[in-house]
Amino acid sequence: MNAKDGDYRLSAILCTDIDGDPRRHQALVAGIAARHRGAIIKPTGDAILIDFRNTVEAMRCAMEIQAAAAGLGTESGSQPIRLRMGLHLGDIQFFEEDAVGDGITIAERLQASARPGSIRFSEDVYNQVLGKLDFNAEKLGKVALPDIGKELQTYEIAGSGHEPSSGKPAPGGPGVDRTVLDDIRKAILADTKNLGRRLTVGEAMERYGEYGVEAREVIAAMTEKGLIQRRETPDSRPSPPTPPGGPSGASSDLAADIGRAVEGIARAIEQSVGDWQKAGKYPSRQGRGDGVSHGERLGLGAERIVRKLEHAATKVDFAFDEKRALKAEYSRHAAEVATGKWDAELRNSEHFKPGAEELETDFSRYRDRIETKAQKASAGFVGNLLSFVGVNAFLWYINLVVAPGFMWAPIVSAAWGTGVVSGFFAMLRGKGKASEVDRMPELEPDALEVYKKINRVRDGMAMHFASTLSVPPLLFVINMLTSSGFLWAAIPSGIMALSFLGHLLSYPGTLRGLERKLWRLVGVDSWKELFRLGRNRRAGASAGPYASLYAEVAQARDEMVRDL
Repeated sequence: MNAKDGDYRLSAILCTDIDGDPRRHQALVAGIAARHRGAIIKPTGDAILIDFRNTVEAMRCAMEIQAAAAGLGTESGSQPIRLRMGLHLGDIQFFEEDAVGDGITIAERLQASARPGSIRFSEDVYNQVLGKLDFNAEKLGKVALPDIGKELQTYEIAGSGHEPSSGKPAPGGPGVDRTVLDDIRKAILADTKNLGRRLTVGEAMERYGEYGVEAREVIAAMTEKGLIQRRETPDSRPSPPTPPGGPSGASSDLAADIGRAVEGIARAIEQSVGDWQKAGKYPSRQGRGDGVSHGERLGLGAERIVRKLEHAATKVDFAFDEKRALKAEYSRHAAEVATGKWDAELRNSEHFKPGAEELETDFSRYRDRIETKAQKASAGFVGNLLSFVGVNAFLWYINLVVAPGFMWAPIVSAAWGTGVVSGFFAMLRGKGKASEVDRMPELEPDALEVYKKINRVRDGMAMHFASTLSVPPLLFVINMLTSSGFLWAAIPSGIMALSFLGHLLSYPGTLRGLERKLWRLVGVDSWKELFRLGRNRRAGASAGPYASLYAEVAQARDEMVRDL
């Protein structure tokens, strides 16, 4: 190694720190790191930096250190050693007794932000070890780390007593935290249904805050999706921090501003009526026979107005929240998926526009919304097609018989035809999704999110194909009827064709990657096995009191078939 210029290479850097005695830290880490061919670069205070040749050895070392630290406390009957670990893959410049580089800085920042007993690592590491090691990691989303200057996609392997807030429970574990998270989510949705409106953040925290970090994580996730209102009631508790990547800035939250304004008006009316009644400016009128004073009547009327205004504020808030949540969801999709820039155009499509089903976290409700949307798409296409045929026949008759000359009817027909073609493909996709979702087993929220991405990718391709199929004919019709001497329509048509070709090249790899991720989350190897689980679900549901027994037998059969 050149002591002057240093050795510049790609390296996996593990940074560890301890909440306790640094001597125990050194003794625990040194031996395990050596077994995994890790080289301690230098201690930085209580932290230790370790260099590995690859991410697999670094992750194995980190997981062994994590297990050993928890085991020491269990054996002695004391609290386990709480290590925080950060792991990153980056270019590092090594010297005789030192090393520098952004990779070290990021590993240190990841370590500092990790929960006690946990391993926090970057997406670069996750992509390298995925499929090579057996681990259970929570996706934390994009996180802004100090002194880095950009947001990083991060993951975390929770330690003992800190189960992930999303994803599957650790192998062999009872999955208690997963159940708690689902129970909290279902309870909040049930409250929403019973109240006829969404809970505010403060109300959700007041009802479920006693569940601790699990409740805060569920409430934060549901708030980002628009299922819980950000707008606070006067006596509500402070809301949890906005999740990374979520909407930010109260000044830009138009829905909250409108809601607060309407609430202010309602409170002012209510206060004024109360003051007016207390002042007794208008005595009770007698003779009505019901014993209710004029002031009380006006007070009841004012209360009805207040309720209507608050109801209107909730509707406005919900509309803006849903639109904002969909926009955030598709922005994340565009950033994470190779076809995302084309799939994001779904939000501007009349026929493929996403709806509330994109915000559902319960598979049964997602299935119901998909089926309802498919029925509406079919009915809408049939109505549009009948209108197209009838109206265009009449327009052609007028153009050819009543007002011959310039042929404007073909332009109208071609323009309208683009909508008919898009509606046809939207109807086919709607029916396809409804049929497929009916054949599937119940999906957990993390698997459902991946399945939604699969449908977005498919919808994006269908929409792009429909527009590429229908828009160029419209352009050429206009070209031929207005300026046939110069084929200008070939220019935008060629651009559209090149864009579709780029989409088509990215589509198979993107779709296949998402499908494999879905299969891995469900525990199958193909769509055929996934649909078999769906058949087992339907058959088990019809088995009545023997449903659980049927499910066990079906699972055993599937495992035997898979082994064979």
